[in-house]
Amino acid sequence: MFLDFGLLINAVLLALGSFWCYQMFGRWRSDLADLRDLDDKLQKAVIIGFWLITFVIAALLVNFAVGLIANIIEGIRSF
Repeated sequence: MFLDFGLLINAVLLALGSFWCYQMFGRWRSDLADLRDLDDKLQKAVIIGFWLITFVIAALLVNFAVGLIANIIEGIRSF
């Protein structure tokens, strides 16, 4: 595997996605409390939208990590 622009983009996206999920999962309790207490439907919709985005990003991160681990295991087996 050689370093190229696509690999650099994947690494940056992995780092940004990990940081996003770290920040969002750090605030889940306050968001849950806000969903219970807030009366403004727009704020609730924004919180739910951010969490939907977070779940999509987390699923993509898991998919990428599983693929990466599978490639590593395949490389070790063929070695």
